[in-house]
Amino acid sequence: VGWESADVEFIATRLSLVPMKGGKPPRKVVITQGCDPTVVAIRGHVTKYPVVALPKEKLVDTNGAGDAFV
Repeated sequence: VGWESADVEFIATRLSLVPMKGGKPPRKVVITQGCDPTVVAIRGHVTKYPVVALPKEKLVDTNGAGDAFV
């Protein structure tokens, strides 16, 4: 893409501004980062949501996709 950045908030912002085809509603970009805050971007506006740390024995990944919060 050529953004030359590893800044998650910057990337989420840019992705949220990519137009949708066919008059669909704006993109909603959600980036999870394990125990780091979840980043949500809509129309170029970023909101970060803290993740509450859980003990390892309370973690459950029912999808098996490796996307559980840690």
